[in-house]
Amino acid sequence: PIPCVPWQSQTSGQPEQQWYMKKHFSALVGGVLPFGAVFIEVFFIMSSVWLHRFYYMFGFLFIVFIILIITCAEVTIVMAYFQLCSEDYQWWWRGFFTAGSNAR
Repeated sequence: PIPCVPWQSQTSGQPEQQWYMKKHFSALVGGVLPFGAVFIEVFFIMSSVWLHRFYYMFGFLFIVFIILIITCAEVTIVMAYFQLCSEDYQWWWRGFFTAGSNAR
């Protein structure tokens, strides 16, 4: 007969995350970059209005909105990459909150 060998669990679990990969810090970092990009563009719009130099404001705001969407997507991809490299395989909700954190 085949000898009975006790089965041992070989799962290592999820490793402890570094301080910069915690939920709140990654959401903060994910929100600062898109906010900064939009803030600079809106600052230029407001300064041109205050100095009585009018541009096609709604077209310019639409371009800023497109920049915001692209920046949020890029930041979310980079943060998901960092999370997967640090073996944090529960990245899906954090990816959602990283992109949405600039709306706070």
